[in-house]
Amino acid sequence: MSFHTLEALEEALARAGLVMGVIRSVTDAGETVWARERGAVVEVSDRDGGTLRLPNSPWRFSNASSGVRGVPAYRGEHNRAVLADWLSMTRADVAQLEASGVLSARMPEKLVERG
Repeated sequence: MSFHTLEALEEALARAGLVMGVIRSVTDAGETVWARERGAVVEVSDRDGGTLRLPNSPWRFSNASSGVRGVPAYRGEHNRAVLADWLSMTRADVAQLEASGVLSARMPEKLVERG
């Protein structure tokens, strides 16, 4: 209880060969200097004129790129197309999976209305 700052505590523990870490919320962690320098959080289009902040891939490779690219799909947005293409399922098959709760989707009303 004699340490007046977090930095003083961390320094004392480091001198003793002990490590420590600060528990942060996801939002707070994404706003640290470390997160900004590493590109840990990226902004992508929300497809409605705004942006979303998403965690970026933590992996770094010397000769390859990784991370968030493009615009993320809504949950279930491609269910029908993927199941039709990969498993030759009909619209009725997919509708039955949706009705029974096997598949779920979460899309904005404007996309649902377009079908």
